Amino acid sequence: MAASSSKLPTLATLPYDLLHAIVTHIPDARSLAALGRTCRALSNFISVAHGWQIFVQSHFPSIYPSITSYDDNADTTIDWRRHAEELTLLSRNYDRRGFIAHILDPEVFVPHQNIAGRRKGRGNHGGTQIHRWSVVRGKGRQTVGFHPVLDTCGSVLVVGAGQDILLRKKDGKKESWWIYEDRAQVAGRDDVTALKLFRGDREQSQRALVGRANGILSCVVLQTLKECTAGVAASHVETVLETRGMVRSATLLEMGEYRLVASVLGNDCVALHKLPGESMDCSEKGPIVSELALWSAEEQPWTAQFLSSSMLVVGKKSVEPLALHAIIPTGLSLIPTRTFSAEDCVGSNTSSVQPIVALPDIRGTSDLFLAGWHTGTTLLHDLRSPKPYTASFIDPLDPTSAIYSLLPIGRERIIVGGARHNLLKVFDIRMPGGRVYAYPGSSMPPAPLAISSPTSSIRAQITPGWATYLSQLYPMRGFSQRNWGREKESPVYSLATGSPGGARVFAGVEGGIWEFDFAGEDVEPLGYVKPGQRSCTMYEFVGRTRLWVQGPAERMGQPGKRGACGGLDWRWSEVI
Repeated sequence: MAASSSKLPTLATLPYDLLHAIVTHIPDARSLAALGRTCRALSNFISVAHGWQIFVQSHFPSIYPSITSYDDNADTTIDWRRHAEELTLLSRNYDRRGFIAHILDPEVFVPHQNIAGRRKGRGNHGGTQIHRWSVVRGKGRQTVGFHPVLDTCGSVLVVGAGQDILLRKKDGKKESWWIYEDRAQVAGRDDVTALKLFRGDREQSQRALVGRANGILSCVVLQTLKECTAGVAASHVETVLETRGMVRSATLLEMGEYRLVASVLGNDCVALHKLPGESMDCSEKGPIVSELALWSAEEQPWTAQFLSSSMLVVGKKSVEPLALHAIIPTGLSLIPTRTFSAEDCVGSNTSSVQPIVALPDIRGTSDLFLAGWHTGTTLLHDLRSPKPYTASFIDPLDPTSAIYSLLPIGRERIIVGGARHNLLKVFDIRMPGGRVYAYPGSSMPPAPLAISSPTSSIRAQITPGWATYLSQLYPMRGFSQRNWGREKESPVYSLATGSPGGARVFAGVEGGIWEFDFAGEDVEPLGYVKPGQRSCTMYEFVGRTRLWVQGPAERMGQPGKRGACGGLDWRWSEVI
């Protein structure tokens, strides 16, 4: 009998496929780490084998594909434990609305003569002085502030700020900035209207697709030499693409060596380009492979977005604001494969769609995409369903504000940029009772509440979430007092994040760029306030309307008062 009992399997002797099943049911990362400390065999499985990867794949299934695409370099080993720790931390902080916000305004070196001796800079470096970029550019001389265009690739942030381009690389708390400018370019006429980074890690340069209001669409190499940090850096144009007037928007599709560019040109053209290979002659303009001409006076294209290598969706002002076009060997199909009418989607005769983003899918397909409508509703469209949309998201306190920008965080949350009051909105789209990660002590989001939209007869859903105002207590330096009112009421023009879980989110408003740190990396010692740091105001979508304001940043991450959907971060205190 004793011999028989000694042969019974133990947890450490179970085969990997059974351990795989066990890991999928472990509720949180702390418990998985504790399991790995029980014996050497389990430690090897969790740390050396695939334990942490299984945890991320099973608890964050919609974010997992993005991690593999971010870290797809064959020479790089993905640190799955680090991703598990980061994602669980972000899940808690998003639920508690815990973040640190500040305005990006990098310091740059400029020659003395560029500032005409009117402002005293800090420091002297070989005939140059250190100044804030906003002061150097003199935004107060413009009628309106610039409309930022943002994009990220890992730790690289690129900003189209008026006619200039700013680029930042971040390594921990150390950050380096480069400025790219051309003195011949004029604010407004030559502003950057489209900006997309090419994937691929280059140590001393970064490639970008740049579109401007003057009608120039080109592939540009931005040099990031260390000796040019905080100064004007060099750049050169690789390829210029053929256009038809002003570049309103442009998007990039990269699949190996297969690169396509879709752009909206002028008021009536959607163009498709195929980027030339390195062996092709780049001295001539890249021709338009295919184009859609929208000559009707009742239609105005705004944006085009790739859903896959075989499908392009166009957002426009029309009775049918969404149209899907197939990408075929000869170019774009002239007749849409499917359209979505304003009557069926938002209950109006005509409307507009500007931001469009595909939802990430573990299968690699893009049947689901989000569209921001000018009626104030964000709709989820499913190409597999005959219905015009499958879910709707609306802010009950700001239901009629047009949607300017969208940023999905996996299939867990949607970040939305509104058209008024500098409002940044976060919707929790996790299904109640669904298989999602929940940190210990958290509560699942309640079921959405259906209400009637004030702008149409279509019933919308009040999804759990919250919104914060990106307003300032005083004007930014270099932005004139007369334009401060416009800055306070600005739309959120652009959104971007550099990590799959949304550790840092960037928002572009009129004349400025905001950075939100949801991982708490910017927490400083007691009494120290990081330059540009701001305290935000927040309200929640469900429950009694209450206004919350942030306190000191050093207490971020600690549990605080209870909100409408669970505990909040310690920083939040109720105002009304």
